[in-house]
Amino acid sequence: MKKIRNGKSPNGERVKNAPLPHQHVTTEPTTSASMRVLRLPAVIQKTGLGRDSIYRLGRLGEFPRVVKLTVRSSGWLEREIDQWVAQRAALRETSSAA
Repeated sequence: MKKIRNGKSPNGERVKNAPLPHQHVTTEPTTSASMRVLRLPAVIQKTGLGRDSIYRLGRLGEFPRVVKLTVRSSGWLEREIDQWVAQRAALRETSSAA
């Protein structure tokens, strides 16, 4: 974990817009992967499904539910998408064993 203190980086170089001495700043992301929200293009890329398939499976209850972010935007929790993909992969393993 890299810390920026008193306007200087760990190697002693000056940092623009550095935090005040009483502020603690790290360079690690603050959003955990379990709560990361993916927008539709990322879900399409992760699943290999098209837009219509994602929404159709969602309506049927066979895909993770949408998280409404604002009136005009929505997304999916990355953790739930990853679990869904893992479940589909597990189905492949059990169906090929039969």
